[in-house]
Amino acid sequence: MRRVDVIRHDPPQGVIGQRPSVNHASELISGDVALYENGVPLLVLTKVAIPTSFRQACIGVKATPKARTQGLITTSQAFGTLTRNALRAADFCSTSALSVSHPKEHRELVAMGSALAGVYREHAPAIYEDHRVKADGIPRDFRLRDTPFTSGNLNKHASLSYHLDKGNALNVWSAMVVLRERVSGGYLVLPEFGVSLELVDGACLLFDGQSTWHGLTPVDTQPGGYRFSVVYFSLRQAWNCLPFKDELARAKAKYTEKARALVGANVSAEARKRIDAERIKR
Repeated sequence: MRRVDVIRHDPPQGVIGQRPSVNHASELISGDVALYENGVPLLVLTKVAIPTSFRQACIGVKATPKARTQGLITTSQAFGTLTRNALRAADFCSTSALSVSHPKEHRELVAMGSALAGVYREHAPAIYEDHRVKADGIPRDFRLRDTPFTSGNLNKHASLSYHLDKGNALNVWSAMVVLRERVSGGYLVLPEFGVSLELVDGACLLFDGQSTWHGLTPVDTQPGGYRFSVVYFSLRQAWNCLPFKDELARAKAKYTEKARALVGANVSAEARKRIDAERIKR
C-alpha cells in the first residue's frame, strides 16, 4: 500500500461553506493508499470484495430523504443501535427499526461491518486495538456483532457538504464501503490536506471523521445507476447504554414516572376546578 505524508492546514477561506469540489484539492489520489500526519496514520483507502447479497440488501432498503446544511438533500437509513434521545421521546437505547422491517438486509449490513472491522484491524492495528478496548465498555447487546462499531448509516446521496461526524466516539475510526454503478463524481475531498480521493465500487475508507473535515462532490447518475455508501461507527452516547434487560427496565420505570406525573397534574387541575366552584357558591 502506498504511503502519502500530508500536512494539515486551515481550509481555504470560504471553502467550508461551498459545495465540495475536486478544485478544492491540489492532489487527486486513486487506488490503495495510507495517509499519514506527523508520522501517525490518518486515513486508509483500500478495496474489498462486495458480496452480491450485500449489494442486493443495499438496493432493497428504502432510504429516507433528509435535509442537511446548504440545502443539500441526502437519503439515508440508520441501522444498529440508536442511543437515548429525550428530544425524540425515546429516552432509551434500542436497535433501529430496520432490524425489524428488513431483518435479512440488516443481517447483511452487520455482516459487512464484521468484514470491514477485519480490514480496520489489518491496516491500523494500534488504533483498532484502542477502539476495541474502549468498546468493551459498551454492552454487547448494543454492538454490531463482534465489532467495536455500534451503528451505521446506509446513504444514497448526490453530494455531502463539508462536515465533521459529530456524535461519534472521539479518537477512533469509522469504516465506510462504497457501491456504485453507472455514476460519475462522488469524490471525497479533505480540504485541510488539499487532497481528494477517488472512491470506486468496493472502496473501503477508514478514518476519524470526527476530527477531519470532509465532503463528497456531486454524483451524476445515469439511468439504472446508483451510489451507496455504508458507514460504520461508534456513537459516543453508546457508553451510557445498559445491558438490554436493564435498559428495558429503565425505560419502563421512566414511562411509569412520566405517566404518574401526568396523572398527578390532571388530578391537581380537577381539584383546582372543584375549589374554584366551591368559592363561587359561597
